[in-house]
Amino acid sequence: MTPEDRATIESVLMHWEDEFLSTTTTIWPDLIRCNKLSTLCSAATTPSLTMMEVWHYVNLPMNINGSKWHDDEIGLDSFTAPFKGSLGVAADILDKAMATFKTVTLIWAANLELRNLVHIVGDLHQPLHTVGGVSNTNPNGNQGGNLYKFAPLCAREPARAL
Repeated sequence: MTPEDRATIESVLMHWEDEFLSTTTTIWPDLIRCNKLSTLCSAATTPSLTMMEVWHYVNLPMNINGSKWHDDEIGLDSFTAPFKGSLGVAADILDKAMATFKTVTLIWAANLELRNLVHIVGDLHQPLHTVGGVSNTNPNGNQGGNLYKFAPLCAREPARAL
């Protein structure tokens, strides 16, 4: 990346510096969903923007114990059909962010899409956010690992918080 490109990105991210520091860019889409302070929601404010919850992952089903899904032969249709509407929309968000960058003229819109892009690219590199573990406990997948609970030293948190 050129120094000029870095400077442009930094200047865009600085426009929300009062509410959300540019250093929170990678976790910003998680912070704006917060509706109470917790380990995962350490923002001074709790924006409670819950409309952005399901697009952080691609919930492709994977049967944890290795058995066939409903005794079907392996094929794309049998793999995704039971999960229509619950696959998460991370890939769609990435496509729309890239389209926005081609036409955006408002700095706040560029800031929003840049934060979303950085976060989603990071999430999709996290294995729990790319497959949904199908099990008897979670027959419709685990929402990108968000349904797994562990007992850490302080409190119960989703697996992605560890």
